[in-house]
Amino acid sequence: MATAGHGLRAGAVLGGFEHEGGYNMAGTPAHNWCWWEIEGRSPRRPASGGFWEDWDGAVSRAAAAGFDTVRVSVEWARCEPLDGEPDLHAVAAYCRLLDVCHQHGLQPAVTLHRFAHPAWMGVDFWLRPDSPERFCAWVEAAVEHFAGRVHQWVTIDQLNACAVFSYLSGRHPPGRRLDVGATIRALDHLLTAHVLAYETIKERQPHGIVATGNRHLPVYELDRLLVDVLLGRRAGVARHDLHDWLADRRSAYADRCGGEDGGRVARLLRPLVHTAIPAEQALARAVSAVYDSSCDRSLDVLVVSAEAGDLFRTLPLPGNGDRVAWWSDRGGQIEHACQANRDAGVPLAVSGDVAVGVRSLRRNLDEVKSAVSSGVDVMAYFQRLRPGALERLGEDASAVLTART
Repeated sequence: MATAGHGLRAGAVLGGFEHEGGYNMAGTPAHNWCWWEIEGRSPRRPASGGFWEDWDGAVSRAAAAGFDTVRVSVEWARCEPLDGEPDLHAVAAYCRLLDVCHQHGLQPAVTLHRFAHPAWMGVDFWLRPDSPERFCAWVEAAVEHFAGRVHQWVTIDQLNACAVFSYLSGRHPPGRRLDVGATIRALDHLLTAHVLAYETIKERQPHGIVATGNRHLPVYELDRLLVDVLLGRRAGVARHDLHDWLADRRSAYADRCGGEDGGRVARLLRPLVHTAIPAEQALARAVSAVYDSSCDRSLDVLVVSAEAGDLFRTLPLPGNGDRVAWWSDRGGQIEHACQANRDAGVPLAVSGDVAVGVRSLRRNLDEVKSAVSSGVDVMAYFQRLRPGALERLGEDASAVLTART
């Protein structure tokens, strides 16, 4: 993300439960993937090593590569491994991580939820009626601990994927497939949780930058509906006019994402999803949270995924888990996602969460610059990199430095 007065920010994606290590084993924190790891449905994370034990090295390499920001995760499961019992040593360690970022001249953007929550919450946490308030309590604690070191926040990363991958495609725990009711309920709770978290952060940091975002999908109800619900009030839409406004937004989105985006699969899914998820009625709790909020908006920056439009990954089809690496190396998806969201009403931040090499990074940077040149308000680009890519970039940081100017 970026602040006023800066050009495009470029950052590395570091940390999170994929990189830190030290989860789901004896004497370590556990998150909701622990049962899948035991069953062999997900690879076990290393007990030690990785980013959790080499912050300074990873952050210094990011700075040497020409980046000026970094997106890190502060993991709920590590900070609160038992219900109501915070681990102050873990909190202090994350404080040191943020200090290291500043020492290397990098502005940290902190993600508070990325596909994982403490195991003691259970695998169906986002179906619980109290899940938005419980998540908000975690956000309140995180802001209290870290607000002096960070002003850029991502409440929930890939909000729509948290529900779709858990209950529609079965790619994430608990692994249910085609459970439309659970998908809708989880989306409503996730969106409500973001609204409450936005309010909480703004109470402590009025000038803080608060973001969430979706994996870009060419099906309105699974993607832009969530953003439009967050921003309708800011756009001057009265609550009783929201239904008609969302219908117009749906038509415009379908026009922009028609044709090549999603192809035949999207054309089949759109009418089915439209029937199953009747706009704001399906997100009644989130709509109430938006219009009852003390804030006149519930989003400062929209994060769009660089892995755009891969509808196959959302479906419970055999072998889809192997498609994501291929999809992330396709050209054009970043610029397409930016163009599809150019009328969101807030600046965009592009985030690539599938690790890529230097060649793909350069191509992605060119796509971001092309979108900016065409008038899309892209404020930042973050990318997860393959092992060794930061070192190779450090030898010639011209690609990143050029993109920032």
